[in-house]
Amino acid sequence: PKDRTSMMHQQTMDKLREMTLNGLAAAWLDQQAQADYAGLGFDERFGLLVDAEWMSRQNARMKRNLKEAVSPWRTSS
Repeated sequence: PKDRTSMMHQQTMDKLREMTLNGLAAAWLDQQAQADYAGLGFDERFGLLVDAEWMSRQNARMKRNLKEAVSPWRTSS
């Protein structure tokens, strides 16, 4: 049933966000929206989801490091 699947997807999204796996959650939504991913096997799709989460965390880390590196320059003016 479509309603049950939709409810399960929402519960999964809620859990991913609660665990702060936001990159994975966004990538999962993208995979669901694009038919191109349907032809991939589980391992391939899972690998793409893990890569998306890893990249999201790397980007957040770089933003944080850049902000911390720039902050001393701003406060000394």
